[in-house]
Amino acid sequence: MAISESIRHELSAVFDARVEVDCFCRSLEELDERSANPIVFVLRCQIDRWASVCDALEKTIRQRALPLVEDFEGVSK
Repeated sequence: MAISESIRHELSAVFDARVEVDCFCRSLEELDERSANPIVFVLRCQIDRWASVCDALEKTIRQRALPLVEDFEGVSK
């Protein structure tokens, strides 16, 4: 697997994780609407942190890794 394919694969995995986090968040919101359970609040705070990590990973990969790989592949061709 080429380096750029590997990084794009990782970026896809981060995106998939973000989609799962968003779906889980929606499920928690529905549960939260039905009950005022403090555990739901704690879970939502944790999910927000996970979402932030996913966003940061995606941003870092897009801004730093992909351009480096594209430059490297351009030089090696």
